[in-house]
Amino acid sequence: MLNSPHKKRKSFNTPQKSLEIFHSPKSKSKSKSNSNSKSNLNSNLNSPIFLDRFIPQRESIYNNLIEKQNPLPIFESKPKKITKKPKSKKKDKNFNSNENLKNKKKINLYSELLNNEVLGGKNNKELSILKFQSTTNEDQNYDQFSLSPITKRSEKLLNSNQKKKTRKISPFPFKILDAPSLEDDFYLNLVDWSNTNLIAVGISKYVFLLNVKTGSVTRICELGSDDKISTVSWIQRGTHIAIGTKNGFLHLWDVENQKLIRTFEDHQARVGCVAWNVNLLCSGSRDQNIIVRDVRTRDSAAVLSGHSQEICSLKWSYNGHHLASGSNDNTVCIWDIRKVSAPMHHFTEHKAAIKALSWSPHSYSLLASGGGTIDRTLKIWNVDSGKIVSSIDTGSQICNLYWSKNTNEIVSTHGFSQNQIMVWEYPDFNKIACFIGHSSRVLYLSVSPDGEDIVTGAGDEKIKFWKLFPRKKSFLATSLLDLKEDSIR
Repeated sequence: MLNSPHKKRKSFNTPQKSLEIFHSPKSKSKSKSNSNSKSNLNSNLNSPIFLDRFIPQRESIYNNLIEKQNPLPIFESKPKKITKKPKSKKKDKNFNSNENLKNKKKINLYSELLNNEVLGGKNNKELSILKFQSTTNEDQNYDQFSLSPITKRSEKLLNSNQKKKTRKISPFPFKILDAPSLEDDFYLNLVDWSNTNLIAVGISKYVFLLNVKTGSVTRICELGSDDKISTVSWIQRGTHIAIGTKNGFLHLWDVENQKLIRTFEDHQARVGCVAWNVNLLCSGSRDQNIIVRDVRTRDSAAVLSGHSQEICSLKWSYNGHHLASGSNDNTVCIWDIRKVSAPMHHFTEHKAAIKALSWSPHSYSLLASGGGTIDRTLKIWNVDSGKIVSSIDTGSQICNLYWSKNTNEIVSTHGFSQNQIMVWEYPDFNKIACFIGHSSRVLYLSVSPDGEDIVTGAGDEKIKFWKLFPRKKSFLATSLLDLKEDSIR
């Protein structure tokens, strides 16, 4: 017999336990305790459900059903104890916020790099599809000879995001020596450190040599009663020393044999500064003249006339092609050794006497100069173009400058009114260190052969040694052009 069409279909067999949660609460006995109901529900929740259609197993669905069936008894719980959050969690929040900021910066940096390399550094508004444009002149000139896989704009972006490690410099000297009767005169240069690790100090009419390794002190020179030492300067080899006097004499001494070799009498007034360029000896005097002579011959010397007052400082460039002179007439002259008839450049931007001069060992065309009490500025010049690169007000009289060979930093010693020693980072001129060096003007400065230590002298009759610069990474020349003449002779 055929089944009638009105006959009900057989329902799918489903486990009884799986449907219990859909039964009305009236069907359950009221005598059951709350503990039994909790255990049943827990077992139902953990057991799999088999129905004739898919129902997602979400906790919110079960929680709603259970609340309808057993409104309160099932979810009764003990009140939570309110406890104060430990202070360490605040730190965690700050730590997380700092991490988020770092991640945002990295994402922004990455997007900017993509914009520079893919879109040429243009905004969405400036970008046009299928439009061919040439690169900027700056990137084109740079990419022509660059070995870098990225553009100059991207390199600047990456360099600006690098964290610079700050170097700690001790504000205390590691050695202090007494120098009785050391003169307090801005126009003198009485301390110099040789490549053989000997320090020459001019005191009154004597010149003393201090051996830094052994600590021994010897006297090599004694002038007459009517004359005094005004400047001392070592030759690069460290075998000879030039000694200038207030009466205008220039003595050349052989230190190894402690013998006077020659005396030059070309100047008419005191010799305040001396500079060596291998065998060329250059001296500046109060008579406003600069005299350049070759110590190997007795020929007539060349006289450079470009200043109207006393010559305070002389410095040769590292390639030996240019001579810088600072004067009490507030000017700086740049001389080309091949054309000494007239100065190559004449800088007049300073407002006071210029004793502090230093050439850059990293870029031979850069010169640093410092002005006196009224000026107080540190200026950087490009002698190739004859223009000023940068200028900064230091706040006090600049007595000496030294451009470090080991790092691209400049140390300056000062006089009125703070008598401090400062270390500057070039080219940003961030102040790395600043400390009081002496109780009087720091008039004298010289550097150790390895470029790590400096020695300073002042009118307080003290000579102090300072650890300022790190050890040089490599002493090898990067090019044959970096080799000096005296190193291959």
